[in-house]
Amino acid sequence: PMFKTIFVFVFVFYWKNKKKNTSPMFKTIFVVFAVCVAAAVAQTHPNIPDTFSAGTEVEIHGEGHEATQFGEGFFASDAQTTRTVEMYDIKDGFKVFHLFSLQRFDLKKDFSITSSDRNDCSVRDLNSNYIGPFDWVKDAHYVGEHRVRERTLDGWEAHVGGVRLFIAVSKDDPNTPVTMERESVHDYARYYFHFFNATTPSAQLFNVPSECQSTKYQFVRDPTRPNVAESFIASAEVELHDPERRATRFGDGFFASDSTGTGKISEMYDFHDGMRVFHLFSLQRFDLKKAFSISSEDRNDCRVHDLSSSFIPPFSWVAKAQYIGDHDIHGRVLDGWEYRTSGMRLLMGVDPSNVNVPIVMERESVSEYTRYHFHEFNSTIPAGKFFNVPSECQS
Repeated sequence: PMFKTIFVFVFVFYWKNKKKNTSPMFKTIFVVFAVCVAAAVAQTHPNIPDTFSAGTEVEIHGEGHEATQFGEGFFASDAQTTRTVEMYDIKDGFKVFHLFSLQRFDLKKDFSITSSDRNDCSVRDLNSNYIGPFDWVKDAHYVGEHRVRERTLDGWEAHVGGVRLFIAVSKDDPNTPVTMERESVHDYARYYFHFFNATTPSAQLFNVPSECQSTKYQFVRDPTRPNVAESFIASAEVELHDPERRATRFGDGFFASDSTGTGKISEMYDFHDGMRVFHLFSLQRFDLKKAFSISSEDRNDCRVHDLSSSFIPPFSWVAKAQYIGDHDIHGRVLDGWEYRTSGMRLLMGVDPSNVNVPIVMERESVSEYTRYHFHEFNSTIPAGKFFNVPSECQS
């Protein structure tokens, strides 16, 4: 209907003005304008179903120059029974690393395995409500055509909690994902869907593994929802948990956001290991339509890519988060707020006496677990220097 309305408007405009403007230039401008209008409205916004089962290949890209890992498995969701599951096996010679994530909202439990040992299962309480894995797509923006494995696809992108989410679909079947990407300052995972069936998956896909057992968790309080500022400057300590190496790295730096104008977001952390220093840097300059990132020991190893989406505040997801009870983090009892989308869990912990200032934030997916500890959080517009493009980053 939108296309028809705009086409009628353009046609009437041309008909009324064609006698006044008979030059070839006017006709050319009209044709170009009509083509541009058609292209602008021709993109059908994807509507990915909440219930599906998919055969999936996953790529997990390491930091710096580390090798990319490839895995095979499945991704499934059942909206009626409120269950989601992902399972992938990543092979490296004779070693097999297992990635498993099961959310049973009916049981209020989250089961996960990120280990070469299937018995190494962790169980957590799950007190939020079911949200479809592709719920974020309704807020995504069209970012143009993308070539993926010899196919030309329509790309759609959204930013949630410091994470870039991307999905590519074919023009003739926009409700079936072909590929999906999830990228943060620490994690970059890409999914390829070999098949995607929008039917109720077999119930056995959501069975709790025998290795995963836990007890129930209850809470009764209903606290005030946090309202975190869109502009801020924060000093932060970051924990990067590597489940495969069973190691955790600690870094210090800052997290800044400026919502004025077209918006800017910046993060920078240094991780010290003896004489070595690993740098994590992410700068999104929506005014320049560019994103700059460094994930290496070499500061000159900078990546630059186009930024087609619009500014979204880093903590906008909290408006959709759900209270999941008290959390004891380093001896401090905080209110926990959680949001799940696209196989990703976001959590923020706040002091009940000052709920608009984040103390802790966690970001977790099948390939990432990152925790932020905010030492200071100032709800002011940061100085411009925090958003300067490093001299190493030119494109």
